[in-house]
Amino acid sequence: MLKQFGRMKRTRNWLIVAFALFMGLSLILFYAPSRNTTATAATSTEV
Repeated sequence: MLKQFGRMKRTRNWLIVAFALFMGLSLILFYAPSRNTTATAATSTEV
């Protein structure tokens, strides 16, 4: 499989860019909801 990607440099570059974008978007989307819950828990005075 790596030899095939060595021949297709343009495809390999697009796969790397697409994977990086996917990972970045998934980090943003999955981190955003938990950020709000931890912020409210940290400022809450309820015991």
